[in-house]
Amino acid sequence: MSLQNKEASVLELLSRVDAEARGASGPLEGSSSMSETLAEAWKDLNHEMDLRQSLLDQNVAFHESAKQVDTFNIMS
Repeated sequence: MSLQNKEASVLELLSRVDAEARGASGPLEGSSSMSETLAEAWKDLNHEMDLRQSLLDQNVAFHESAKQVDTFNIMS
């Protein structure tokens, strides 16, 4: 399952932590800002994974093109 498919469940969990933090004092006081930070980190991770996927796709396309050129040179 990709990270984007899990994003909804992660964000739902973070919103539940937020809700509990608003209704509690003590150890959960910093949970709201922590859940915001985690949500931002999740978005950043998804962005980085998208960039890596794009780079991998470009790499595969390059190697397929190079293979075709090599095959053409062998046949000539």
